[in-house]
Amino acid sequence: MRRFDSSPDEQFVYSEGECAAFAIAAVRRDGGSFLIVEDGEQVFETADVDDYRFVVVHVYALVEGPDGLVARDIFGERPETKVPDDMSEEFYVGEHLQEYFDTEEQLREYCIDDIGDGLKPLAAVTEEDIARATEVLDRICPRGPEPVTIAFR
Repeated sequence: MRRFDSSPDEQFVYSEGECAAFAIAAVRRDGGSFLIVEDGEQVFETADVDDYRFVVVHVYALVEGPDGLVARDIFGERPETKVPDDMSEEFYVGEHLQEYFDTEEQLREYCIDDIGDGLKPLAAVTEEDIARATEVLDRICPRGPEPVTIAFR
């Protein structure tokens, strides 16, 4: 894993509520898609009793690295295949589920919208939130993804 030099305060903000803003900032800057991690043991009820979603635990940006897809968040980058291990180390996840979204619009379907619908699993994400996340991203990860394997010469 390539670890970023983010502060404890930044780690708290972007792992406890604003991970979607960080993921959107990363995808806007470097391209890619989104990986949503859900807990299949925790149901998030929506306004429609026949409709439900699982609780979202974390959102990653998926960017193309030299060795394949890299999952990026405030902590750093790891191969996409290592996300389940990451979830067991950083977060408690009962039953690990993953969803992939190609667009920001798809991700935003999981976010509280502008009219105050509080029955969605992710907090609202504003342009100001994304701008702040972009500033952090530019400081801790000034370039695109690096290889996640180490080559010895």
